[in-house]
Amino acid sequence: GNNCMGFKEPGGMIRDILDAGVEMARQKGILDQIYKKWLGTTYSQAPSMIQKLFPVVTAFLGIAVLGGFFIWIWNLRLRQKVASRTADLSKSEKTLRTILNASPLGIGLSEKTTIKWSNPAMHRMLGYETAELDGKHVDLIYRDSDEVIKRNKLLLGVEKINSKPPFETQWIRKDGTYFDCRVRFASLALEGSPMVIAIAEDITEQKKSENEIKASLREKDVLLREIHHRVKNNMQVISSLLSLQAAKIKDKNILAHFVNTQARVYSMALVHDALYQSDDFNHILLQTYLDPLVHHLLGLCQEEGSTADVKVSARKILLKMDHAVSCGLIVVELVTNALKHSHPPDSGLKIEIKAVCEKDDQMVLHISD
Repeated sequence: GNNCMGFKEPGGMIRDILDAGVEMARQKGILDQIYKKWLGTTYSQAPSMIQKLFPVVTAFLGIAVLGGFFIWIWNLRLRQKVASRTADLSKSEKTLRTILNASPLGIGLSEKTTIKWSNPAMHRMLGYETAELDGKHVDLIYRDSDEVIKRNKLLLGVEKINSKPPFETQWIRKDGTYFDCRVRFASLALEGSPMVIAIAEDITEQKKSENEIKASLREKDVLLREIHHRVKNNMQVISSLLSLQAAKIKDKNILAHFVNTQARVYSMALVHDALYQSDDFNHILLQTYLDPLVHHLLGLCQEEGSTADVKVSARKILLKMDHAVSCGLIVVELVTNALKHSHPPDSGLKIEIKAVCEKDDQMVLHISD
């Protein structure tokens, strides 16, 4: 205990001994050997700058190594995400390119009036090799100069592209032959530049089939017209024969039967005449059918010296052929009956024929005198 207290006291014995031992070790180079082995430097009375900064540098290097490790882990995960996203984009691009290349429709991309890209279907349609159209002017494929002007207005943004429906035109193949096609344009922005995509379909075979169908329809139209014309002529011949025969009959009762039969035959002949002159072989405009029928009945049945006024109101009413024949026979019977048996005043006979359409496609026919 005394020795310890002696150490704390100035000039104590133990402290003197320790100072003397340290000084002896320093003189003999023992302290230099210890410092050089553990600290890599020699001993000096005052610590060097390296000795002072060694703990700080060691701590900083430790923090830097630890931070670098975490940064490496984060960078590794980021690279994995980028690689995964790149793979997905590459797969999507490959899928899209496969779809465009396999499309049966011709697809082309242009910037203003310059072709930038086109798919194999477009190459086959126009007869060009792969990428041979790239960089060419779009006027190359149009036959009609008017179509070129219309198309330029679309491609240059003068008119709205997306609101335009598909249109039919003619394009020129590489060998100079023409073909019919249906084209539609759509606008899009690609890498900040306005582009126009064109989708084209070769409709040569479709047009050929349409022309054949139209020719067949025209032929059938002519045949149907000829049939109605011949039926009408045959019925008029029958009506004329009845009229000739009636001229030789003196008996009024028998003559009335001939006149009625002649009127019925004429009413059916008028149906075929109306169909012959109409563009629609399925329907007859009732007004145009009844007007000549009533006029014929007046000339056939009206007595000499008598007057009759017949008013027909049946505008915008269409009837099928069978219904028109039935309607005509009804009109013949009732109008003939009115002309023969009514006793009009001095002002003359007045007959009104009125057809009115009601619900459920039904027509009501009013005949009154």
